[in-house]
Amino acid sequence: MQGFARRVILKIEKAVPPVRPFGMLAWIVLALALPAVGEQVVNLLVGLVDVYLAGHLDAASVTAMGISQQWTQVVMVLFMILNAGSVALVARSVGAGDREFSNHLLAQALLYGFAIGVVSMILVWQFDFVLIKLLQTPAEAVIASRKYLRIVALGFPLWGSMLVGNAVMRGAGDTKTPFIIMTILNVVSIAAEILFVFGFGVVRKSGVIGIAIGSVVGLAFGFVLTLAILIGGKAKLKLSRLEFVPDFSLLVRVFKVGWPMGVEASLVRVAFLILTGVIASLGARAYAAYKIVSVTGSITGMIGAGFGIGAASLVGQALGARKPKRARQSAYTSTFLAAIVMSSIGLLFVLFPASIIGIFTHDRSVIELGTLPLQLLGLVQPLYASQVVLSRSLRGAGDTSSPMVIGTASMWSIRLGGAYLFGHILGLGLLGVWIAIIADMGIRGMAFLIWFRRGKWTSISV
Repeated sequence: MQGFARRVILKIEKAVPPVRPFGMLAWIVLALALPAVGEQVVNLLVGLVDVYLAGHLDAASVTAMGISQQWTQVVMVLFMILNAGSVALVARSVGAGDREFSNHLLAQALLYGFAIGVVSMILVWQFDFVLIKLLQTPAEAVIASRKYLRIVALGFPLWGSMLVGNAVMRGAGDTKTPFIIMTILNVVSIAAEILFVFGFGVVRKSGVIGIAIGSVVGLAFGFVLTLAILIGGKAKLKLSRLEFVPDFSLLVRVFKVGWPMGVEASLVRVAFLILTGVIASLGARAYAAYKIVSVTGSITGMIGAGFGIGAASLVGQALGARKPKRARQSAYTSTFLAAIVMSSIGLLFVLFPASIIGIFTHDRSVIELGTLPLQLLGLVQPLYASQVVLSRSLRGAGDTSSPMVIGTASMWSIRLGGAYLFGHILGLGLLGVWIAIIADMGIRGMAFLIWFRRGKWTSISV
């Protein structure tokens, strides 16, 4: 993404003034954001299909899938730490022309990703019942949740190696190949999930467990494809041999770079786990409605993330060129365009909530529970755009502490505290939970806007 951004900017740099007019800047933002949005949408597709398949089974199936996915996201935090450190180190080594170290790091990163996956898989199989009950899983969904989690855990080693392999390719300057791999993986996963959920020929109908089986099939395909590409020497890297002896000095370097991102992700993930328990305690139908609304709403979040990635590139490069005014304009233009697109989709949430939720489930009680929350989510989109885009713009400027402080403080106090207050103490149930979530989005969006306007991020040295 950084390489693409640089090429776009260099092509127009001579033709436009240092402070670009809105029209030209808007085109630049779109040129950088749309490929990133495309990748985000592809990654979201499987989640939408999963909810669609589970939603057409029953509420307990949606709950089982959602509860299990909360724990897979915990494992994801470990992979994020590994990915962040590996990307930083391989980018520097490739830039320095140290091909030998780059390939050594690649082999070690694959080993670490696989090892983390194996340990995580063993822990899940050993403590699956405790993990499921810890999130207040409704009784009717406990058995399915345990089975789902155990099957998905089988893919953790493959998942870890594949993710870090793709991350290292991006660090070496190849963002196209990981996008292709993820697209193919998602297509295979969707086909396999449909096959195992409904059954065909010799394949027995497996219900919600079929979603987990299909996910593992997709991961296995993605793992093999990633290894084949790396062995072929893509992205200035070549996996000439697998390494089975860990280089602990290198591991320390990787985690030293990646741990700050892991701390932030861990705090947010713990909050989500607690929030999941709060919602699950309201019953299977309430959780199913929450899951469907969340996944539907994540469409706009992914779009905002794409614009945020483009904004981060523009802001960082503008500050590097000592043009803070252009950096401001880039961030504001990205936020404005994201708000337009996200609000347009949000208008559909407001006008047709029942029809949208009905795509994922035929359960009338689930549709009724999710209707008003989806409408509220549609109304908050402008501030949600501010939250998503400006937080990434700050990171692009080198200000990583402010997003962490604002994000975690709002998540723990407003979203989590408000969910318990409105949902349980005041007895508003799922609606109360969503009031807290919407308040978190709105307040966070305003907080990022205020902090960004203060401009302290323009003087940060990196």
